[in-house]
Parts: sequence; C-alpha cells; structure tokens
Amino acid sequence: MPPASIVLVREADGDQELLVANQEGFRAGYEEATQGLNLQILEQRTQIANLQENTLKAICSQFEMLVEEVRLAVPALALDVARRTLAGISLDADQVKAIASEALAELASGTPGIKLRLCPHDLRMVQDLAEEFAQKYPGLELVADPDLLSGDCLASSHFGTIDARIAGKLENIAHALL
Repeated sequence: MPPASIVLVREADGDQELLVANQEGFRAGYEEATQGLNLQILEQRTQIANLQENTLKAICSQFEMLVEEVRLAVPALALDVARRTLAGISLDADQVKAIASEALAELASGTPGIKLRLCPHDLRMVQDLAEEFAQKYPGLELVADPDLLSGDCLASSHFGTIDARIAGKLENIAHALL
C-alpha cells in the first residue's frame, strides 16, 4: 500500500479535478442557459413587436372606418339640425327683406314683370318696402303665396324662377356636402 501522504495527494488531486470539472460544467451550463434565455427574450420581443404592429394596424383601420362614418353622418345630421331649427322660426321684417333682396339680386336690375312670392305673414312685414323694391325692379308685383313657409321666397320673371325657399337652400347645401 502506498504511503498515506501519497494517497492524500492523490485524493486532493482528484478533488481538485472534480472541482475544476464542476466549475467548467457550471460555466458551460450557465452559458448555455443564458444563450437559451437570450434567444427566448429575442423571440418574445419579436412576438410583442408583431402584436404591437398588428394592434396598431387594427386601431388605425378602425379609426379610418370611424372617420369615414362620421364624415358621412355629420353633414346629414347638421342638415337635420338646421331643418328642425328653422321649422317654425319667426323672422322679423329685416330678415324677410334680406331674403327677398337676395332672391331679387339674382335677377338683373330693371328686369320687367317680376313676381316676388312670399308667405302671407312675411308679405305683410315687407309690404311697406314695395316702393323701395319697385325702384330697382319696376313693375314688381308682390304676391302672397299660402304654399310658402316663413322665410321662403320665389322670384320669377320671363327669364325663369329663382327658388329661394329654405328647403331648396338646404337641399343645395346637402348636395354640396354629400
């Protein structure tokens, strides 16, 4: 049997080799695990980036659809609000005069044989302006038309008719908006 000191050295050498092997195995396992985790993190980042991109695309698509729906709905809604607001509105003489003047302005000054049709209520308010209108439009005839609503006006001559009814104006606006 070898001396005890030699056995101890050999056992110490074996322990040392085992310790080095354990450290190398630990380091190799640590590096392998770190690489695996880094790869998983990279894959997860890629997945998250793809999810973010797809989510943003879906949000943008929904946003564009909502904008288009609003773009189509707002003009109709605004016209409906205008119709409801103007229904039954009471105009004063200055407003009726402005409406009549606007319709007459579409016709050339001095055009003979013009008939200006207003609802009976509006006509009573501007009856005293007949002379003022007649100076620009000789032979102007003011006509009460029970089919017209307050704020409506039709001006006609041998050239044609100017439709200044509120409903017609709203329809023109609707056509322009839609």
